[in-house]
Amino acid sequence: LLAVLAAMAICPALTFALTGRERPPVTLTKAAVQRLIVQTAMAKRPPGTSADRTPISSFGRPRAPLSELVRTRLLRAWGWIRSRLPLGVAVWALGVLALSLRLLLRWRALGRQRRSGRRLYGERWEGILSGLGRVLRVRRSVDLLESSAVLVPVVIGWLRPALLLPASVLTGLSPAQVEALIAHELAHVRRHDYLVNLLQAVLEIILFYHPAVWWVSHRARIERERCCDELAVAACGDAVTYASALADLAHLQEAAPALAASGGPVAERIRHLGGRSGRESRPASWLAAAAPAAAVIALVAGPRLPALAGTPHLEGTLIFQNV
Repeated sequence: LLAVLAAMAICPALTFALTGRERPPVTLTKAAVQRLIVQTAMAKRPPGTSADRTPISSFGRPRAPLSELVRTRLLRAWGWIRSRLPLGVAVWALGVLALSLRLLLRWRALGRQRRSGRRLYGERWEGILSGLGRVLRVRRSVDLLESSAVLVPVVIGWLRPALLLPASVLTGLSPAQVEALIAHELAHVRRHDYLVNLLQAVLEIILFYHPAVWWVSHRARIERERCCDELAVAACGDAVTYASALADLAHLQEAAPALAASGGPVAERIRHLGGRSGRESRPASWLAAAAPAAAVIALVAGPRLPALAGTPHLEGTLIFQNV
């Protein structure tokens, strides 16, 4: 899924690079289009047919083949789109600005949450962090903080990560369940998910108009939580304890939005731990596998489509969005 998102990010850059080297498009007038239709229709007459036997329409004009009519309508439609491209670019720029401001505000809120945390000291917490760190091969030091500003366990930061635990988790769950949730968050640290999620957010801002970007990004976040669930179970060695921790966390925060350790439907994640969600994920896997192939086809065939339609002077003037 991340490879599909990377292909979606590369497609606009390649489109810009390919179209930037081409000649400016030639504007076809209505008279030029009509002459093109007449010439094509006369060139396709059977041998020995005289000029006066050219098919005539009910309006007294030469009847063009269906392909010529379709090509003419496509050219007119493309001219209408090109005349409104500046407005589309302005709308896109406003959308990028609004979403960038929202991301900046969320980033500042995370910084305030981290500064509001209280460090958890003691041999117990140090032993949990060091033991799980060795099992999960986490080589960076992680600060363990208790915070009342978060509703679920969450990791903030990439170079200097901090793991924030809500007070409700420390008081409402058993020590084994708390350790399982800490293992889940350390799995995020091992996989560099904070940085990957930030890059995802930037890509969603740039391509916010593309529904496939939002769908693939949503599926990537769901699969990311599943991967960390499996790593947490492997580190703790008890899938039942971890599943019960997810369920109890959902009950504690049933009125809170799904974030971090509770990201994604809890019931689906528990079924995945039990190995009963393989059939549900097959359609998404097929769609994810088909998206890169469609992107490659669009890149290879996109600039050639006008030439195949019989208008070589317009070759490369169409801008094909990513798939």
